Amino acid sequence: MISKYLFWLLYTVMAFFVLPALKIFANFRVYHRERTHKLKSPFIAISNHRSYLDPYAVGASFGLFSRCRPIRYISEDKLFSYPPLAALFYLQGAFPAKKKRGLEKSLKKPLQIIRHGGPVGFFVEGGIFKKRFIHKPRRGAVALAQMTRVPIVPMYIEGAIDLGWLGFFSFKNRVRIIHGRPFMVPTGDITPAFVEKYTRKKLLKLQMEMDGLLKVEDEKFWDQYGKIYKYLERARPYKQLVQTVKQMVGQKKNFRGHWLDVGSGSGAIIKSLIDDYPIKEILATDYYKTPLKILLNQFKSHGERVKIRRLDLRKKTPFDNNKFDGITANLVFPYITHFEKKTGLNAQRALLKEMYRILRPGGILVWSTPVPNVKFSKVFIDSIPDMVNSHQVENIIYGPAILHHAHTIAHRGRNFIYHFLDKRKIKQILTKIGFRDFKIKKSFSDQVNVIYVKK
Repeated sequence: MISKYLFWLLYTVMAFFVLPALKIFANFRVYHRERTHKLKSPFIAISNHRSYLDPYAVGASFGLFSRCRPIRYISEDKLFSYPPLAALFYLQGAFPAKKKRGLEKSLKKPLQIIRHGGPVGFFVEGGIFKKRFIHKPRRGAVALAQMTRVPIVPMYIEGAIDLGWLGFFSFKNRVRIIHGRPFMVPTGDITPAFVEKYTRKKLLKLQMEMDGLLKVEDEKFWDQYGKIYKYLERARPYKQLVQTVKQMVGQKKNFRGHWLDVGSGSGAIIKSLIDDYPIKEILATDYYKTPLKILLNQFKSHGERVKIRRLDLRKKTPFDNNKFDGITANLVFPYITHFEKKTGLNAQRALLKEMYRILRPGGILVWSTPVPNVKFSKVFIDSIPDMVNSHQVENIIYGPAILHHAHTIAHRGRNFIYHFLDKRKIKQILTKIGFRDFKIKKSFSDQVNVIYVKK
């Protein structure tokens, strides 16, 4: 009885700190809370599991004064092997899963909680997984729902991979959670297909919905970034990156033809090529309004040699097969999370295939991507001399703003929203598509790989 009241007191006190902390340090946002607005205990919450902070995120997603808390969680047995820690976990609402001791013993405690009117939480994959892929579900939540006839509430957490207490306070995180609609599990044999239908498939549906919401967030993010991106191009690491791209293109005096620059930004790559290469025409493209305005002003004196066009890289390009002699894409492809009906890494693969389609045989593709576990703070440190330039005092203001955006990009990479691949994986994908003559070189304070391939 004492532990019950201690648990309630601890949970209530923690709630007043956890939700504001999540909003401040993890940029926490809840989608579709209205779906559970009328929900009352008891119920069973199911979710994916990516960090030890997930139970706090799920509980906080219901709001401070919700009738749906406190949620008790079935947790790993090893967390209760040391008595002082076990007591702490019990007071926070956790209890051991009792794995490999039979379903009846595993569900004894959650069954008691449900019968006393409390909600129970399950991370249906059975543990923490540091991938965005939703793994094979366990049957406990479905079995308990059948036994108690209470609804299951599916929830999907995004942005919490590898999120620990130290990383939590870095201001680099972006944690999102989406609520699904409560549903009842029908009676029936608890087969793997049955469990899959009422757990994993529900979470996959929420994951797809989350992808759409993140796509809208992405558009706002890149539009804002585009407004300050020109200040990044003043920094010496970025100038080094532009020079590396130029070197990878190669110094061919007899080089002619039609070029495509993808995601041109304010046109640094185009400027480096148009004056030194006898390129007949280069098509500068971007999706966002601010960069397109900058490009129009930047290259209006170049006449027909530089054309400007809006291009949505989430769709098949409007160009003919074998159209371009060369394509450049500086820090663009890894940030494309959707292409036609494909998402994630499959979208990046499909986009690279599209570049292969529109390149002529013998044409070259030079593109860049952040390295795995990218540390943009190194770029920031190397850019300090440019930020304190007395002739460009605005750099000191925009430098930290650019770093903030860069940390967001790195966080999305750690959570597999963006895919920053190593050399082996990049070569494997490009070779499978049909590219040849693979070359790679580091630049941008060694935080970016620049890749050269030929069709």
